[in-house]
Amino acid sequence: MKNEEFSDEKLKELLKNSTSSQSFNVPEGYFEELPEKVMNSINVLPDFDKQSAVQPFEVPSNYFEELPFVINDRILSGRKESVSIWKWIFNPTKQIIAALSITIIAGSYFYFSRTKTIEINNSTCTVEEISESPYFESLSDDDLIDFLASQQDENTIDEYDQYLLDNDIDISQLEKSL
Repeated sequence: MKNEEFSDEKLKELLKNSTSSQSFNVPEGYFEELPEKVMNSINVLPDFDKQSAVQPFEVPSNYFEELPFVINDRILSGRKESVSIWKWIFNPTKQIIAALSITIIAGSYFYFSRTKTIEINNSTCTVEEISESPYFESLSDDDLIDFLASQQDENTIDEYDQYLLDNDIDISQLEKSL
């Protein structure tokens, strides 16, 4: 059955078209017998007044009479329980927390300070292989410039300068075109 929204008019129409004259049925004599059933249930309960009450707890004698004096004495003495540093240090909970902290710090140090060795195969590569390499694509322009600058020696720089001079190329024109 589909969930539909019913308006008051639609509900009234459904009730008019209903073949049943009563929507709810109650067994015959239900309300006449109900008070008697309730009273029988109450009468079956045990009589708590007649049962002996056993108190499982015991309070020391004169406890409540002496309590105000004990509280007053503690306030006036100003005595505080001293916490020993050794109790605090040798508390198992604190030891576990300290051990976990030291382990995490040491593990982090060794993990982040490790060196990674990369072996480079000395085989030659084509320009197409290098340009299609995912490693090449992941490098930023700054990394490439830094690498090329570190690979060049003064002889190479002189060759570039000589090429620019021989071909009468102004470096400012190159900068504008880039």
